[in-house]
Amino acid sequence: MLVVSSTSWTADEDFSILLEALALYDKAAIVQKAPGGRLPSLVVLITGKGPLRGFYESEIARLQLRAVRIVTAWLSAEDYPLLLGSADLGISLHTSSSGLDLPMKVVDMLGCGAPVCAYGFSCIRELVTGDNGLVFSSAPELALQIQDLAAQLGLPNGRYSRLLQGAAQFHKIDWDTHYTRALELFK
Repeated sequence: MLVVSSTSWTADEDFSILLEALALYDKAAIVQKAPGGRLPSLVVLITGKGPLRGFYESEIARLQLRAVRIVTAWLSAEDYPLLLGSADLGISLHTSSSGLDLPMKVVDMLGCGAPVCAYGFSCIRELVTGDNGLVFSSAPELALQIQDLAAQLGLPNGRYSRLLQGAAQFHKIDWDTHYTRALELFK
């Protein structure tokens, strides 16, 4: 399963939440059986540049995970949407100091058809609706969401399939349609 997260590697995003969730997933993948077999291995690609990248790369190196492979990279503007379009799941750790700004990375992920697990804050449900993704508030909760979705990867009627369909619906709505809907609010 390919999981993608993008970041500017600043204190605004607490990547220790993701790293703890991935360590929990790794333990579950090694000792627990998912319905129909083991939980799949994860490849987690974290893209971005920023001041805390080195710190988190050293934290990643210490984890010694067996069922999860974490890779960090900086991608070109051309390659970034290709990666998102290939992802099975996007993860956003964006928090909003104002509680009002929506993360463009979530728009990018959904726009490329990837369901999203997003850290919860006051307005995130404007983008992550339950039809296209899940909201979490802690590392254990994120770990359980990843386990649940990974266990259902490829099943036609499971939660993952429904979220994938919801992300595809988000992808179908273009800028002009959103603009027209917004104008209706002011009439």
